[in-house]
Amino acid sequence: MMGLTPYELRARNRLLLRRAVLARLGRERSECPEVELARVEAALRRMDEGRYGICERCFQAIGAQALLTEPSSALCPECAARLKRPS
Repeated sequence: MMGLTPYELRARNRLLLRRAVLARLGRERSECPEVELARVEAALRRMDEGRYGICERCFQAIGAQALLTEPSSALCPECAARLKRPS
């Protein structure tokens, strides 16, 4: 793992905590814990590879506020909104 900034360390800790909670969840939740767990694992991998916080579609910075809201996000708010819009 590369040297992380204090912000990245906080984000990593939030992701690790989320992963621990998801690992203990049963199937009683309406959303699929396996899908969320996969997103968290992918975010941790991006962090280890130095790609955390970079949009996987446009390669621009995701932005601190968006990552604080959803630390496992792989897309910037603009790309995420484009994917949600019907074509």
